[in-house]
Amino acid sequence: MNNRILLILIIIAAALLRLYHLGTDSLWLDEGYSENMAQMPLVDMVKLVIDEDNHPPLYYALLHGWVSMFGNSEFALRGLSVLFGCLSVFMCYQLCALFAPRRTALWAALLLAISTFHIEFSQEARVYAMMVFFTLLNMYFFVQLSESKRLAISIAYLISAFLLIHCHVYALFIIVAQNAHVFTILFLQRRAASRPLTLRKWIILQAIVVLSFVPWLLVLLRQYSRVRQGYWMLEPPFVDLLATLARYAGGYNRLSILLIITLSLLALNAVFVIRARRLAIRAENRDIKILFAYWLILPIIIPFVISRLSTPIFQIKSTIAASLPLFLLAALGISKITNRRLQAIVISILIILSALNFRHFHNHSYKEQWRQLATHIEAQAQPNDLILFVANYCDKDVYSYYARRTDIIRYPFPSPQVCDVTPENLQTLEPLIAQHPRVWLVLSHDASHDPQHLVRQTLTANYPTVQHRPFTGIDLYLFQ
Repeated sequence: MNNRILLILIIIAAALLRLYHLGTDSLWLDEGYSENMAQMPLVDMVKLVIDEDNHPPLYYALLHGWVSMFGNSEFALRGLSVLFGCLSVFMCYQLCALFAPRRTALWAALLLAISTFHIEFSQEARVYAMMVFFTLLNMYFFVQLSESKRLAISIAYLISAFLLIHCHVYALFIIVAQNAHVFTILFLQRRAASRPLTLRKWIILQAIVVLSFVPWLLVLLRQYSRVRQGYWMLEPPFVDLLATLARYAGGYNRLSILLIITLSLLALNAVFVIRARRLAIRAENRDIKILFAYWLILPIIIPFVISRLSTPIFQIKSTIAASLPLFLLAALGISKITNRRLQAIVISILIILSALNFRHFHNHSYKEQWRQLATHIEAQAQPNDLILFVANYCDKDVYSYYARRTDIIRYPFPSPQVCDVTPENLQTLEPLIAQHPRVWLVLSHDASHDPQHLVRQTLTANYPTVQHRPFTGIDLYLFQ
């Protein structure tokens, strides 16, 4: 079958997998935050991002335009990520086709299309699917810099780099990986007569990239100093490095372990070959493999080391762009299997494991059930009931999206401006609840704000607990 037709079929499959049950789950806190930002005027949104967020505002700006066209339903909000997820499959093919046969590029596109990890973040109203796309787009032009002196390629690289680094702070580690690759290759080939990408040209390109990021870099430095004073993230244990690979395969289960082992073996097959009973490095695509090594390792190791030595910033999902070379190397590994029957068996195993992982993912949703919580409260609440949110942003960022009744009072405790509960501001709790016959206590993301559970203990000690109902990611109590 024609490669173009196969690519179209793979992209259609990617779209169907990403659209499957797209609007079934409730928005969770971060998605609610995205929706809240998308509804703001652009100027107000940028100001709020500068004050509150750790990442540049490009995603929120695009989501703002997307919502204005398609609405703010759960399905519509996540649709932008679906679009970027499908575009990523196409760009994965285009990138791989630069250094491998078209059939190998199809394997790479297929692996990305059926990846549960990437499907998960293509079904989330957050920046990650967009970052994956711009990473692939930027790498597509980066690879061509080493082969072409055309000005258009340099300009395309700069534009894609600008878009990439204004997606997410972790995108900077992709640029670091590119620099590590360039300096390694220039060192290894220092006697080459003519190279399209010279050291002088590369330094000029990187200077432009850095200058384009300076406005946000100043914001980032200010936010980093604020994070160092206290942040909800914890220092990651070393086991998180292994957990990262498991997440790339889809999750923390046996299926993911089998899948990551299979992908890793294929990646090793792309790099190494056994000759005369000895392990040797394959000579072809050496420069690309060096790039993939830096691309896979540095975006994971750098934030991990920063988190261990300075301020915790490591999040596995933020390293999502580092998963891409794993799929590209696995595709190269598939192409190195000369026995067609064995190759078909390996591809079938990958598809079956991915399908089982996909089913497991949809049968075990992790997203917080704010829609179900709001429906439950509004079905049973009485007029003038009080809903108390210990993590004060939960009401504004996500519960308000589902709230319909206006005769129920919602209050973020200790106050809309203060997050952390202390013995001092706890004294304001009694006068507050005395004005209402019943109190609904909503506990979610409260561990860092009320680690001693002062609010719940105070209410439990003084008022009868009429109801306690757990939702995914949320605990609900009713006191009377």
